[in-house]
Amino acid sequence: MQDNVDEIMVRVGRTIAERRARGDYPIGLEAELADGSASMREISARSQLSTERLAEDVSAVHRAIGSISGTAEASSRVPGGAAVHGGIERVVGRHTNQLAHGVRVIGEATAAALDEIHQILVASQRADDRRLEDVLAGVLDRLAVIDELASSVRAIERRLAVLEESAKPAS
Repeated sequence: MQDNVDEIMVRVGRTIAERRARGDYPIGLEAELADGSASMREISARSQLSTERLAEDVSAVHRAIGSISGTAEASSRVPGGAAVHGGIERVVGRHTNQLAHGVRVIGEATAAALDEIHQILVASQRADDRRLEDVLAGVLDRLAVIDELASSVRAIERRLAVLEESAKPAS
């Protein structure tokens, strides 16, 4: 998308320079076009931000939440060790399970907030794209009007030249 905007801006710049040199612009039009151009550059710069990384991070948070556990491994290679480890796991687990639950709740709230931020950014980028299209359409509409006015002026000048030529006294 940036390439298209850059190409359009180069073409618009050339057209503006040509018409400025001919004196084709009505008063205030260049200021309007400059405002439109600045708006396009601002929107284009914002559209370069990628939400893909945020989406990946949100997915990672969701995966991490699923792996939070308050239990420890109770197996052992030592004879009778599994029973000892199991007893310790139950005692310690009473505390760590509550802690793990709290961490999961915080993680889910964080993931939900990140999801919402991601959705807002995506919606904002879509709105920026629509705004850019509107600005471009407005600039192109103004250029079309100028082309039409310039063509009309040239046609009037040609007719006037014909009338002036025909009104000259015959010598």
